[in-house]
Amino acid sequence: GVRTMNLKSIPNIDDKLDASAAKRKYKQDDKEGFYQWMLKDQHMAEASCRGYVSAIRGAEKYAAEHSLGSVRFFGVAVEEARKTADALFSDAEFIEKNEVQHNRFRAAITKLLAYLGEDWTVPDKSSSVKRTNTMPKKDDIQVDVKYYKAVLTQNFPRGYRLGSSIEMKKFRRCFEEINGYALEQDSADVEKIVSLCGIEHEGRVYAPEAMLSEELRDRLFDFIDKKFEEGKTVVYYEALFKEFSEDFLDQNIYDAEMLKAYIAYIAGDRYFIARSHLSNERRLSVDPIEDIRTCLKEYGLPMKVNNLCKTLSHIPSDRIRTLLGTHGEFVRNSKGEYFHADSFSVTDEERDNIAALINEEIRRHSFISGNELYDAIKGKYPYIYEKNTMFSVIGWRDALKFKLGERFSFTGNIISSKDKELSMSDVFVAYGEEQESFTLSELLLFAEDMGSTIYFDALYQNVARVSQEQFVSRDDVSFQVKETDKALGRFCTGSYLALPEITDFGIFPEASHPWTPYLLEHYVSFHSKRYYLMHGGYNRNTVVGAIVKKENAYDSFDDLIVDVLAESGVMLQKKDVLNYLSDNGFIVRRTYTGIEALMIKARAKRNKKEK
Repeated sequence: GVRTMNLKSIPNIDDKLDASAAKRKYKQDDKEGFYQWMLKDQHMAEASCRGYVSAIRGAEKYAAEHSLGSVRFFGVAVEEARKTADALFSDAEFIEKNEVQHNRFRAAITKLLAYLGEDWTVPDKSSSVKRTNTMPKKDDIQVDVKYYKAVLTQNFPRGYRLGSSIEMKKFRRCFEEINGYALEQDSADVEKIVSLCGIEHEGRVYAPEAMLSEELRDRLFDFIDKKFEEGKTVVYYEALFKEFSEDFLDQNIYDAEMLKAYIAYIAGDRYFIARSHLSNERRLSVDPIEDIRTCLKEYGLPMKVNNLCKTLSHIPSDRIRTLLGTHGEFVRNSKGEYFHADSFSVTDEERDNIAALINEEIRRHSFISGNELYDAIKGKYPYIYEKNTMFSVIGWRDALKFKLGERFSFTGNIISSKDKELSMSDVFVAYGEEQESFTLSELLLFAEDMGSTIYFDALYQNVARVSQEQFVSRDDVSFQVKETDKALGRFCTGSYLALPEITDFGIFPEASHPWTPYLLEHYVSFHSKRYYLMHGGYNRNTVVGAIVKKENAYDSFDDLIVDVLAESGVMLQKKDVLNYLSDNGFIVRRTYTGIEALMIKARAKRNKKEK
């Protein structure tokens, strides 16, 4: 069946402007004059003004595509414009198009002709076009759709729920109250008719007039049209919904899919409706990457992601953030800030010079860090540095990664040869291997040069820490293991003991270096036969964690923490628990991911023990 509605007669407008006055005041033959007249003389909202201009353009496009006798409204005499209006409203398909869009074209054309000084109404012959307000049923009985639509609009502002006997009873009652007679059709046929009266979405049928106000509808489509006028190729439903989400709170559109259904119903002939977006021309594929690329290139400087999302409001912000993080041409300059790699100014010759500099450092040291490369370019090629001062060290590194990625391996902040890729972990392994001994201050300086934190696990493959400040080669330490474990047993009488609790080393046997908490940490981690170390990670300023008997192995540090809490007398409140763990040396900072879940397990363990 075809959705149909009555074509009502058009009342004469009262706000006509004398044609000669309009010609004196505004340029008569273009859309700008029409727009300014509506805005300034008729005091219409900007969105409505743009919507009317857009409707006139759409009507001209229809007339041209269907080879009507007259096809122009702008740039022609009033007589020609009137002929175009008459031709359009003598065309059955255009009349249907106008009604589906709730007389959008009729209103705009009437307003334009009033501006031109013409008192125009829809020509009488338009009513003789073979059209009907009825739809065929399976038994060929004709039914007037408008009466059903009136009930749907007035009595079901939140939609009619299909398949509900309660809704059906309400619909029949309202129909009789409004129209003065009862429905005779069975429920299945009534629902078929109701389905043709509006927008069906997730088991409900909505009257489009009840979904959005006329003002908000105009703003919605004006926003869409403006995006296309700006050169956007597609508009995403998710982005549209987010843009208007606050406006939709008091309306009848609840998500992006519902918005899509509304747009398809109201303006499906104006746009190409795809799964996730709409466009103003048929497109085989959509590439939001191109829009992001163009925007960042045109901006030229690092751009805040929030500003990028506002600029590209036709693309969902989550989609933008995902693409920024997964495409190397989009370079992270700092947290929440990106630029395009082509905005980093470097000629082919300069790129070759930088590559030569990297090769020289790799030849000498196997790698170069991003920080070292930045400083080297700044010193050797100051003119390259001067062109790119707006970018951070990280931005420099990753822009060069995009431009030189085929020549070198970029892993984190480490640049190495393609055939011998190195990671930051590899670098700290090598650093420890090359040093006989070094201080914490020297290590911190090295980490700063690398633009990195200290990778203690990698470092300790070759190094032992013997005090707060001193590190030596692991070959330079030795222990009396059996005697040392026996001494540990005097302290660790249970399954575990917090490492910082041992401060008196008077009963410990001699070792190659004087005993300190750091030497003990190294011993338990790598040499003990009876104990092992459990912790959240090595710390540069203190020792932390627990000495655990190997026969009482825990699967994870979390499991140990549960036992610690269960066995302690601490109140199982988050603040108290974190203070206890930190004060007793199990953790460094008073934070612990997932501590709430561990507290629940500890409470259960306590309760079980009490029983």
